[in-house]
Amino acid sequence: FYPQSFYCNGLYRFIDDYDFVGHMDSGFYHDLDKLGKTYGGRFETKLKDIFKYESITEDNNNVGIETKASDKVIQYYTPRSLRRVLEYV
Repeated sequence: FYPQSFYCNGLYRFIDDYDFVGHMDSGFYHDLDKLGKTYGGRFETKLKDIFKYESITEDNNNVGIETKASDKVIQYYTPRSLRRVLEYV
């Protein structure tokens, strides 16, 4: 029931120390594009190779490599368990 932010050495405690924080929402590929442009070079090239987001950001659509995570929430969480998860946020 712990949010992802509790993992990775308690990410929530150190989030202010990060240079970039993206969001895995409808603007995910735009965030990847911004991240790539921020650091450039091989990093930007690899992001484009892996996620292939250039045409996605041009069309302003968030399609491509999708996880359908929201479907998993509906499938695996009851209202009660979801309420418990949100207690940690």
